[in-house]
Amino acid sequence: MRTTDWIAGELRSAGLTVQSQPWRLRQFFLHECSLTVDGATVDCFPAWLPRATGRDPVRAPLAIYREGADARSVNGKVALVKFKAALSESAYYDQALGAVQAGAVGVLGRLHSASGEVAAVNARAPHNQTPTPVPIVIVARKDEPMLTRAAEHGATVSLVIDGKDEPQAEARNVIGRLDRGNRLVVVSTPQSGWFQCAGERGPGIALFLGLARWAGARASNESYLFVSTSGHELDNLGMHQFMETHAPPPEDVLCWIHLGASIAVWQWRRAPQGHQRTSEPGIGRHLVCSPDLLPTLTDAFEDVPGLEPRRGNALGELRHVMDRGYRGFGLFGSHYFFHTRFDTPETTAPALLGPVGKALAESLEDIEGTI
Repeated sequence: MRTTDWIAGELRSAGLTVQSQPWRLRQFFLHECSLTVDGATVDCFPAWLPRATGRDPVRAPLAIYREGADARSVNGKVALVKFKAALSESAYYDQALGAVQAGAVGVLGRLHSASGEVAAVNARAPHNQTPTPVPIVIVARKDEPMLTRAAEHGATVSLVIDGKDEPQAEARNVIGRLDRGNRLVVVSTPQSGWFQCAGERGPGIALFLGLARWAGARASNESYLFVSTSGHELDNLGMHQFMETHAPPPEDVLCWIHLGASIAVWQWRRAPQGHQRTSEPGIGRHLVCSPDLLPTLTDAFEDVPGLEPRRGNALGELRHVMDRGYRGFGLFGSHYFFHTRFDTPETTAPALLGPVGKALAESLEDIEGTI
């Protein structure tokens, strides 16, 4: 809510007319997530929406779950599962459910992340509003060898997920408008994410606010609509809310720009002394556009390495925009600390944001000049 209020205030300072779009959802406010294996503390984070244990932990032996193997191996135990899904998918639920159907009373899921740290995973419907059938937590890839050894000798697991389940929690989108002409440009960005999400969300929000100030300060005949959405990690709930009630029809939109995840981040690498930042921009980011915008974006982003525009499949909230037929483009991706507690302000910097902001402004100037 404080983030929402801050973004609204920044948009007002840029000269926009601002409104809030409240909506309701089921949300879990986590107080504690802890895991001990043979008395040793292991880092973890719950799969969403969590099945709470309360303060009394689930205690059981640890066993490895392998699809197609003897299901009785995890009956009455906590199952260690090597999830195959990517961070932005909920396909891991199928593997977890296999262990639950085999009698597991809890699940530890190893999910791949570039850094090897514990990474939260987005929840697609209906999992975003329905608790997991048993307590499920994500564990780090770096801890997999230790957990595998522990499972092989039936180590005792103690697992706690405690918090408040709020069936009618409130979230809010922020909508800002500059009404000046019939042609409309829409700029959107998610405003929520896991942990601090500085590299994932920070660049998109910074560029979003920068474009609002840029648009508000220049003489232009185009109208602008800026929307920042909450609930991104819960199957893009806020974008769905906006699309259903406030989005203009595609024929009224000159261009829709979506500023997604990890737009301007540093590249990191694993080193013997720990995580080490390089001087290069992060890999794994994308710039996807409507076909007719390819020449404009190619020129504007010519000097921004790693953001070569292309036609192709969009991900995240941009997918909903493109699927509804809007003309536009979007930037999105992942990075080394994506969805982890280590995604702090050190993952991004003004030096990375500046070239992207310049290219966005050049793109809009060219687009505004089209008929």
